[in-house]
Amino acid sequence: MALDDLDFSVSEDWEQFAKENPSHLFIPEFAKDETGNEFLRGRGFPNIYRVIDDDKLIYECIQCNGKIRISVIIHPKFEDSKINYYEEHIPFCPNCEDLPKPQGDATCSIPGGSYDPSLVR
Repeated sequence: MALDDLDFSVSEDWEQFAKENPSHLFIPEFAKDETGNEFLRGRGFPNIYRVIDDDKLIYECIQCNGKIRISVIIHPKFEDSKINYYEEHIPFCPNCEDLPKPQGDATCSIPGGSYDPSLVR
């Protein structure tokens, strides 16, 4: 099966999250090939990554087999006259893609797989 033939889809939870958070740019879509390999891409994003360990955010670029990095973007969210913030994790290949800078600069960029939520403030 060619990568063009993969059937990517978004989970219902992510669809609901996207409706509630329209400024969130990376909505993950997943697909599996006939051998069970899992792939990830962002809805509307052209690049596809091989999933190594989704729980630990470990992905591999299908173009160069490089390790994917995660850019952490902080978004404001206004609720009940208060400003809260939430993190958006955008994967990118440092060999094939530029560091994502949607609506501002990333607060940090960390190697995929070494993400520790307690380190991001």
